[in-house]
Amino acid sequence: MARKARKKREEIVTLTMADLRAAEYNPRAIEQHAARALDASMANFGDIAGFVFNKRTGNMVTGHQRLRALRKKYGLRLVLRVDSPEDARISTPDGDWSLRLVDWSLETEMAANVAANSPSLHGKFTEDLADILDTVRESDDAIYESLLLSDLETQAQDVEQKSTQVSTKPVVQEYVYRIVVTCVSEEEQALFYEKWKSEGLSCKLLTL
Repeated sequence: MARKARKKREEIVTLTMADLRAAEYNPRAIEQHAARALDASMANFGDIAGFVFNKRTGNMVTGHQRLRALRKKYGLRLVLRVDSPEDARISTPDGDWSLRLVDWSLETEMAANVAANSPSLHGKFTEDLADILDTVRESDDAIYESLLLSDLETQAQDVEQKSTQVSTKPVVQEYVYRIVVTCVSEEEQALFYEKWKSEGLSCKLLTL
C-alpha cells in the first residue's frame, strides 16, 4: 500500500513595517535628484523591479534577461499560472517567480522599460563597497567569481580614492574684512553712515 505523502507544514511569519530594517552595510547611496526620479518612477509605474508583462502589447516590460535564464535552465518545465488580472506566477520545479501583469500603452511600456534599466535611478556605490567585496570573496570565492563581482574591484578603488580626496581637501578659511573710519563729529558720522547704508554696505555706528 502506497504511503500518503505528508503535507509540508507552512511557516507562519509575523512582521511589521518597523521590522524592515535597512542593512547598515548597504554600499549604495542616492543623490537627491536621483531619489526624486525614483519617486516619479514608483508613482507612474509601481514596482518594476521583477518580471512585468504588458497584456495590451504582449511584451515583457522588465525581466527579459531573467526570463531568458529561466527558459535556458528549465525549458518546457516552466508553467505560467495566472492568479488574478494583475498577478501571475512563473512556476519552476524549484519554486515560483512573481509576474506582474499590466495594461499599458506602448509609450508607457517603453518609459517603464528604460526607467527600470536606468543607472540614474539606482544610486551609486559608496566607499564601503571595497570591504564588502573582500568579505564576500573570503567567505565564498566561487560565488564571488560566478557573479562577476571582481568586475567591481576597480570601481570600488575609484570610489575609495575619491572619498579620500574629499576628506583630505584643505579647509579654506573665510575672512571678513572691515574698515574703521574716524569722524570729527557726530554729524559727519551720521552723514557717512547714511551714504554707505544707501549703497548696500554693512555699517555699524561706534562711539569710543
